[in-house]
Amino acid sequence: MEPIAELMSAIIAAIVVATIGWIYAYLLRSSRRRTSLTVMAGIAVLILLVATGSLVVLPSLLPASTPTPTATPVQTVATPPTYTPYPTYTPVPTATHTPIPTATHLPIPTAAPSRTPTPTPTLLPPPRLIQPRDGSAINPGDILRWEPVKELGPDEYYVLSIKFRHEEAGWSENLSLKETTWTVPNYFGPPHSSSGMYFWSVAIMRRVGIDPSGIPIGEPISKPSEIWSFYVPKPATSTP
Repeated sequence: MEPIAELMSAIIAAIVVATIGWIYAYLLRSSRRRTSLTVMAGIAVLILLVATGSLVVLPSLLPASTPTPTATPVQTVATPPTYTPYPTYTPVPTATHTPIPTATHLPIPTAAPSRTPTPTPTLLPPPRLIQPRDGSAINPGDILRWEPVKELGPDEYYVLSIKFRHEEAGWSENLSLKETTWTVPNYFGPPHSSSGMYFWSVAIMRRVGIDPSGIPIGEPISKPSEIWSFYVPKPATSTP
């Protein structure tokens, strides 16, 4: 701004000097004064030229004006609001009245009377056979003998069991005895026994009944004895 102010001052000064010179020349109207007027006019022109040169040189001396940047409007994009869905309404279940079940009186079962198991009777030891010796040959009329186990009660007895084979079939005889001996009958031997071989054993029984034929039905109260055998040979035929 200072060079522009100086230029304006110079222009104003030149105009003033020129104006004064012309006025002064007009009043004097002489040649000498005309010369002074010319000098003054020249000075005014010089001042004017200098001022004009300043006008020509001044733009190069002045700093280039920097254009003020135009503000570029920023386009604001409005962001649409995010839609937040409301929570789904969940109906509250209606409380259902559940009746309390009435206690049912259950009768206490009566324990059935347990059957008392019948104790298994302890069997007496078996009778011991004495004679004839096992595998011996005897004749009808000989005696089978065994040792007594105990004194027999009224409903107790010995059972002598004799087994043999007759015509390829098995046979047996069970004899109820109160004694501890038995005599071999005359019919023992062939053909009563096809081979003449017999097998015998003894046990003690207790009578629990009688069958229709009158034979007592019993249960054992002793263990059976060993099984022995004896042989009755075929009788010899007499020679006339």
